[in-house]
Amino acid sequence: MPSHQVLHNPATLPALLVACLIAAIAGCDTQPTTGVGVITQASGEQLVGSAAGLDPAGIIAALGPARLRIHPLSRLERDGAGKLRLIAHLELADRYSHTAKWLGLARVELYRPGERARDDANTAISGDERQDAVWIVQLNEPDRNAELYDWVTRTYVLPLGELPDWVDALEQGRSGEPWLTLRAYFTTIDAGGRERVLKAELRVRRDGAN
Repeated sequence: MPSHQVLHNPATLPALLVACLIAAIAGCDTQPTTGVGVITQASGEQLVGSAAGLDPAGIIAALGPARLRIHPLSRLERDGAGKLRLIAHLELADRYSHTAKWLGLARVELYRPGERARDDANTAISGDERQDAVWIVQLNEPDRNAELYDWVTRTYVLPLGELPDWVDALEQGRSGEPWLTLRAYFTTIDAGGRERVLKAELRVRRDGAN
């Protein structure tokens, strides 16, 4: 029988498989592996431990958001129908100041300046602003989170409508208010699974400056 036909004889397959296994084992480090660890042939050094040696808390601590900013791109603008809306850009950054995406709940509050507000003031007078609108945006669902994230600005872009009339007047330059104040909150969890709230504030002046 020609030698090449031996491979087609079912009776010879077990012996061939055993020989291959013996050869493979003989050429490898026989130290047992655990989990998803990878053992090198030379020293048995473990290159990759269970889930890369990180637990969920470690991943959150390393890459989770540490800071929230209302990006200066936030502005008042009118849609195609001429209706005024607030475009809020929320930026998350990790502890290395790298922009981040994360799941959580966003809350944006709009404040109207009080009677003591002055055009030349740079900061709000404590207790002299009034909350006039609140928006809550669910960013804890992955698909919705991705939909609202803008890869160009690296921010979540939230179009917020139903603005008070005085904001419309402010945008048109016919309001006595010198600014509006935005406060944003991003609620998520920390490395220990506890609720964590990041905060930010931005003032938008009547001339469009922040």
